[in-house]
Amino acid sequence: MNEYLTFDKFITPIFIQIIFWLGVAAIVILSLLSIVNGAALPGLLMLIIGPLVWRMYTELMLVIFKINDNLSAIRKRGENEGAFK
Repeated sequence: MNEYLTFDKFITPIFIQIIFWLGVAAIVILSLLSIVNGAALPGLLMLIIGPLVWRMYTELMLVIFKINDNLSAIRKRGENEGAFK
């Protein structure tokens, strides 16, 4: 619990996964509404391309947190070996 209070461990990656699925649901609903309202081609393109673009965006956000985790692990390893003293 102390890791979360000192911001050594982030809870945001969990929220990013939730936001991803909410975004996919919104994209599907909006694209289906677009198809029903007569814009079949744009709706179909949004249905196919939208989730892929949304996935790439959320993965990019997760990569930033993975980089932070890896850098923290490198720092801890260096501190244990005495490299950063």
